[in-house]
Amino acid sequence: MIAIKAILFTLAAIEKDSPPSWPTSSDFGFYNYGNDYPFTATFLPDLFYAKPDMQDFHDRYGPVISRIANICGASVGSMFVFEERFNEQAVYASVDDRDQITTRMHGEYTVGFRRDLVPQIDLLRTVFESWPRCLHASMPLADMLDFLIRGVIHVDPVMSQVASAALKRTAQDARHSKAVMSRFTKFLFSAEHVQKEGAGTHLVVENSTILLLWESVVKEWSKTVTAPSNDGHPEPEVYLEQGTPISVQAVVDSIEAGALFLLTYNQRRIRFVGIRILKLLGKVTQSMDHKATNEDGSGPRSSLEWALNLLQGKDLPDEFLVDNDNALDPRTRDRLAWWRENTSKDKIQRLAEGSDERDQRIWAFVLPAFIRVGLEKQPNVIGLFKDALSSAVQRFQSLIASLAGVSKSPPVTAMRSAVHYRGMGSREAPRERSLEDHKPIIAQWQTWLSMLCATATVESRMPFVREHTRAHSELQSLRERLYSPKGLFRLVVPYLMSDHSIFRTAVVVALSCIHQSAFRSLMEDLQGITRHIYDDSKSKSIARNSSQDRLHTAVAHVYQLTSHFIKEPKILADSVALNLLLGFVKETTSFLRRPKVRHDLEFQRLRRFFCGVVENLFDGLASLGEEISGRWLSPYQQLDLYRLCEEWYTFNGRSLRRGPTRDSIDRNPGSYGQTTDTELLSSAAAGALASLCRGAFFTDMESPSPTEFLEPINVEQIVDHITSMLTSTDGKVVESGSKALRSLLIDQRKHEGLINATLRSSYVTSNDGQAKFFEVIVNAMVNHTVRHFSFEQIACLGLSNLCQPRVETRRLAFNLLERLHSDFNGVTSLGPFESAVGSLAASVYLPAQRRISQILAVEHSNMSGPLLHECSLRLPQVYDDPSSLLAIHPHVLRFMEPWISSIHLMKQNDAEIAWEGQRALYNLLSLTIRYGDLYPDQIQAIWEKLTTQPSTRNDTLTVKFLIEQAAKRGNPTFITAARRVIACLSRTSTGQIMFKELCGLIEPE
Repeated sequence: MIAIKAILFTLAAIEKDSPPSWPTSSDFGFYNYGNDYPFTATFLPDLFYAKPDMQDFHDRYGPVISRIANICGASVGSMFVFEERFNEQAVYASVDDRDQITTRMHGEYTVGFRRDLVPQIDLLRTVFESWPRCLHASMPLADMLDFLIRGVIHVDPVMSQVASAALKRTAQDARHSKAVMSRFTKFLFSAEHVQKEGAGTHLVVENSTILLLWESVVKEWSKTVTAPSNDGHPEPEVYLEQGTPISVQAVVDSIEAGALFLLTYNQRRIRFVGIRILKLLGKVTQSMDHKATNEDGSGPRSSLEWALNLLQGKDLPDEFLVDNDNALDPRTRDRLAWWRENTSKDKIQRLAEGSDERDQRIWAFVLPAFIRVGLEKQPNVIGLFKDALSSAVQRFQSLIASLAGVSKSPPVTAMRSAVHYRGMGSREAPRERSLEDHKPIIAQWQTWLSMLCATATVESRMPFVREHTRAHSELQSLRERLYSPKGLFRLVVPYLMSDHSIFRTAVVVALSCIHQSAFRSLMEDLQGITRHIYDDSKSKSIARNSSQDRLHTAVAHVYQLTSHFIKEPKILADSVALNLLLGFVKETTSFLRRPKVRHDLEFQRLRRFFCGVVENLFDGLASLGEEISGRWLSPYQQLDLYRLCEEWYTFNGRSLRRGPTRDSIDRNPGSYGQTTDTELLSSAAAGALASLCRGAFFTDMESPSPTEFLEPINVEQIVDHITSMLTSTDGKVVESGSKALRSLLIDQRKHEGLINATLRSSYVTSNDGQAKFFEVIVNAMVNHTVRHFSFEQIACLGLSNLCQPRVETRRLAFNLLERLHSDFNGVTSLGPFESAVGSLAASVYLPAQRRISQILAVEHSNMSGPLLHECSLRLPQVYDDPSSLLAIHPHVLRFMEPWISSIHLMKQNDAEIAWEGQRALYNLLSLTIRYGDLYPDQIQAIWEKLTTQPSTRNDTLTVKFLIEQAAKRGNPTFITAARRVIACLSRTSTGQIMFKELCGLIEPE
């Protein structure tokens, strides 16, 4: 130690060309190094070694210092502060004589180690003080940096400070800054170092001291990159490996991969650092792109702009903050909805930095989608990120496997490095703690496993090259398995058989994050499990057990969470993947139809996951068209599935058909199938029914077997099912009802009964279901151009709903009429009436309704007769219902008036009443019979509009028609109605003419 300090003092004096200084005190028991013997350990300039004997002097002391570093480093260089063996209690418990232990304080944390190691620690610390000035070629730069980096996390706090200072001195040199940055980043995040550095499940990067030091080094290095380039005399760079240059882009990529790795941590303080590094790198890459454009005119390079955009809430993937599969608990879903509605620009960054424990769960939930964006934008960076993930998961593998009960061997820690300058160290003893104590470790393992699944693609790049050929072959083989989807799936699928739900849930969540290209591989691996389960269930010699039921449910859950991939065109075109998913559906259908299973409440969760698979599968098949999808699954099979799922959908506590219901659960309070499970099953069954209803309703196939007969779905049943969904308090069920109705409406096959029932349910009176029906019809007509409805049907529906008190209903009706007007080449715009339609005052929106009716009647007068027929049909059907609380009749009769003015009863060039004219008179008579006494003014106005048209003979033809029909029918009811009509006509301007016509008919001239 004295010699090393003397060398430093001597070098400092020679550098300054000054004689050695004398001590300020004669007390040689104390040395004031700072003032009496000032020195520095920064790099010496190259010209210094040109002085006489300086190079020879350096070649003499340099190898000695290197040798000391190797010897002391192997003995005491790997004593990390976070190792449990240095905990104060653990140290004192391991020895009998407490005097053999010395302690140190790291803030409020006390550590201890053997006192006989202090001299070697002091000597190694002195070596660190001499670096990089006394660094010799016998000590590779990479090894020196590794020594210093390990020293930062040393159990001796003074060693940590000295090592940090030495690293900063080295990084401040322009020639070495890039090498320091590259090696430091590699030490923290490369696959080899993540695997071997640290202790047990404690990774080096988790230490706050070294993490913050790395961040400060990144900041200093970024200044050298963004500073203006020195074109005059650029200094030669120093390489970590002989002849291998270090590119700035490679360093940026490795730092970015490390920052992304930090974002995967469940610890908020670590994620903070990752976000700050990404934002700093954004400035670095902008500077690099600017320099590249100025120098060679090339465009921007691979950029991390995608990550910064996502953190700022830009270019978010579809449904980024949506939990369609209920993977999160209710409280966390509420928090997710809050973030989804948040309008802050940096809401994703704030989510990652959130202190709420729910924010951590949400961040882990959305992170796979976040990383998949980078997989497309920067595959090389994500490859480096994946290297670190693989080693981290491998490091946890032994402990997790032991805790989950899928491995008989006890948990062990990651292997230590076998290089010459490192000792094997002591292994952390297996932690005999409960699962509750291991929850943070399990949660972190789940997050990393989810990231691996999200980045495991069939086209994955080749695994990284080992740094040391003596790496453990078994661990290396395990690590390489994590790169391919098949290897990864075969490693994690056994955890689905664990007796502990925390591991089954973790693996299910991780597998739900798989990349689209790995879907087929997952289906192939899961098929073997399901086939084994179903074969065992058929065997009478094998008894059913709870372990197999848990595995069955977990596997079905994985199917449900990943089956959405079948809706992707690329996956849908893969016949193997589609066959595998169909096979699961068919086998599970047979299983759930078994008598012992059909009413067993313990299979509620299995039924729910099955419904989710069915929904996604048939949504995908629907995109192929009926003809092609029918080749995969016949309409009769779809009807069979519909009837099965129908048993599980409950409305007001009862099933639509039969099966486990809430009532049966209430009678069995101790059963597994709780009310919540049944409610979730009902919601999932609604989704399945919505996807199946089109194929099941329009089927006309006969049963393939005379012993099997399924009752076809009639219009009343399908409308009842949809109505029950649309009136549910569950928003997801309402969405399923809308989806079901929409699928029926946009189908090319027209079913008159369905159209009639749908229209009848869309006239809004007081039922929320009617408003939902109408909303779906409007959206289908506006967005999908449904052609099954005629002009008169749409016009009557829209004009009738324009007089409803509900503002939203009126707005939808206005949109519908505006689209109808446009489709039939209307000229006059309805836009000026939009604001009036949205008014809350009836005195405003009702006149707007009549004005809109007038415009439509003028421009589409040829549709007057059909509209009168439709209105006379719907008015008694809908508004005569006693449950209707609204008096809509007078408003409907009033908007009909301008249409009546366009009706001509007589054929062209003919004196006879046309058939269309007769139908119009019959419709008017019907309205008169029903509403003549209730709404006499409106009925009077309608007849007046008909008979007072100029240049027509509607008045005389009407009288003639009434007389002839009264003579033919002789019906008292008809005669009474005719008398009412004549009374109405007599009060019109043409009353005298009609009186003469009537007299002429009674007494011919």
